[in-house]
Amino acid sequence: MFSLDGGETWICPNEKWGFPVDPSVYGYGQAVELSDGSIWAVYIHTGGHATQDAKTEALWSIRLRVRHDPEGIELLPAPGT
Repeated sequence: MFSLDGGETWICPNEKWGFPVDPSVYGYGQAVELSDGSIWAVYIHTGGHATQDAKTEALWSIRLRVRHDPEGIELLPAPGT
């Protein structure tokens, strides 16, 4: 979710959830804003948090930019690529 008016109103696809970035992940770590204004986040992929015997464990990262229109986010290439 994001706000263009300091949090008075919020832009999101529905009342409960923000824009999906990667629906297969369990949780996001800390995101940082890069010098070009984009956001880089590292997160963990466990193969599904509802499954006790997850088959995949990996760290992933994603770079995105919040758009200035109500379309949400723009996915960008990883830093250094």
